[in-house]
Amino acid sequence: MASVMDQPVPRGNVAHAQNLPQAQREHNDGSSVIWSCASTLLDFLLRPLRSLTGAPDICPTSETAASKFIHDFETNYGRRHPNFVVGSAEPTFKRARERSSFFLIYLHSAVHDDTDSFCKRVLCDEEVVAFMDENFVVWGGDVSQPEAYSATRMLQVASFPFLGLLVWPAQHPHPIMLLRIDGGVEKDPEAVIKNLKACMVKNANFVVESRRVQQEREERRRLREEQEREYNESLVADREKEERLRREADERTRLAQQAEEEASLKEAMELSKQLTRQQDLEEKKARVLEEPPSGPETTRLQLKLPNGKKLLRRFPKRATLLNVRDFIDTSLSENGMNGMYIYSLNLNFPKRTFYPNDEDNSLSMENSGLHPQAVLFIHNLNA
Repeated sequence: MASVMDQPVPRGNVAHAQNLPQAQREHNDGSSVIWSCASTLLDFLLRPLRSLTGAPDICPTSETAASKFIHDFETNYGRRHPNFVVGSAEPTFKRARERSSFFLIYLHSAVHDDTDSFCKRVLCDEEVVAFMDENFVVWGGDVSQPEAYSATRMLQVASFPFLGLLVWPAQHPHPIMLLRIDGGVEKDPEAVIKNLKACMVKNANFVVESRRVQQEREERRRLREEQEREYNESLVADREKEERLRREADERTRLAQQAEEEASLKEAMELSKQLTRQQDLEEKKARVLEEPPSGPETTRLQLKLPNGKKLLRRFPKRATLLNVRDFIDTSLSENGMNGMYIYSLNLNFPKRTFYPNDEDNSLSMENSGLHPQAVLFIHNLNA
């Protein structure tokens, strides 16, 4: 079909060409071929220049020709008409074949006397339009355009306007013409619908068989796609499983290495802390003040440890809470309570708390309200 649709378009009146003598028609056809070849060559040579200058192509595209046909039809006869497909004929027929549908082809020639009457009385009839849109894929074209003219050659159309009902069975290489309606003969909408219905009923076997074949093809295609999908999903699942196992193994290795590194780091940090605390403790022991005798210049403190043990100690009233903490840290170490190295000192009367990093730790016994005597509760902040 494509090779026939590509035939060149002769110049001149199509209807007049049909009535010429055989010899003259053959001469005209030969001249048309020569003219078409020359036009094609000229178009090929000028196409780069047109692309640079923005000039339109000599030959419009199928979509442009179809749109122009619909626009001209609506301009002359109104917007009520069959739903003509915008596009070239062959892809339209192939879509109808894929849908297992009948399709109509309308060939329009403005130079024929019967065209206006046929368009107005038949193609614009409300019932005809509804019937065609419901049952057919409809393609239309003006024979002054290349593709529509090629269709006239393929279908051997002798007079216009022309309406043909075709079907393209799934197992046939080409469309089959079922009904030819010559606009010059049939202008009655009811008769057109009647003829189309009768033809559809008579040739319903083509559509039924075509749909069966298409369904079988679709089932085979669906089965192949499903098998391919399952196979691909299986491959993906296997790859994902292998990847998951590899990631899990890598993760276990990473976690083991991380745990080992963290354990080593923790051990090193703990050892460093112990060494630091031991060094701090030695320095605190060296800083512990000598206990002064009782007197007005001496502060007497009772220190209550978390385990209930009490420590009694005298400090000079000029001593600070830092001096008291040095004594407490040393005493805690001597009593096996090395782990309690962060603690607060709590005074009940008046209620007051001294935290490790408070500036109050630099206050003297007298200025901190602990002179001449006080009871301090030691609270473990590590607990």
